[in-house]
Amino acid sequence: MHQHDAADLARRLAGQAEAVCRHYLPAGRRQGHYWLVGDARNTPGRSMFVRLQGGEGKAPVKTPRRAMGQLLGHAVRFGVASGVMAMGEGIETVLSISMVLPELPMAACLSSAHLAASAFPALLRRLYVIRDDDPAGDHTAKALCQRAPAVGIEAIVLSPRLADFNDDLRHLGRGALRSVLRPQLAPQDVAPLMDGTV
Repeated sequence: MHQHDAADLARRLAGQAEAVCRHYLPAGRRQGHYWLVGDARNTPGRSMFVRLQGGEGKAPVKTPRRAMGQLLGHAVRFGVASGVMAMGEGIETVLSISMVLPELPMAACLSSAHLAASAFPALLRRLYVIRDDDPAGDHTAKALCQRAPAVGIEAIVLSPRLADFNDDLRHLGRGALRSVLRPQLAPQDVAPLMDGTV
């Protein structure tokens, strides 16, 4: 995939942000360029927000990362938890991987601290830890890889080529993202997760 195709894909994904919020966070509502909801458990309110539109980079606010409510152990979930799933820090990163692994249930934990302390679903036997390439990502991956085996869960770290998987998708393209992920998957997961996806 060419770089301009990846940019088009990123624009189309961004164009679906409100539909994703309406589906997964129906207790929320749109206000300007944001979807407001109480928390990641879909409680009505205005404590958590998702940016629906905007350009490159972060929103121009003085304190861009604030969440209120009881988030510890919770996440924004995409798909139904099963024996194999992935967990990552940010919604954009998790949704970027879902572009090439749509059958893999995923959870965005909203911060590296919440990812490190995330609760494991009862059925989980293999966890893909979606790592950001920074010190917080390293610390989180290490923490999850230490916790998971103690409860009978195999932990496999997925590492991006660039800063995170959203950067990989936007700058390298969908085909390159598939190539980055394929050798990192457990052999038994390659066919069910990658075959039949473009």
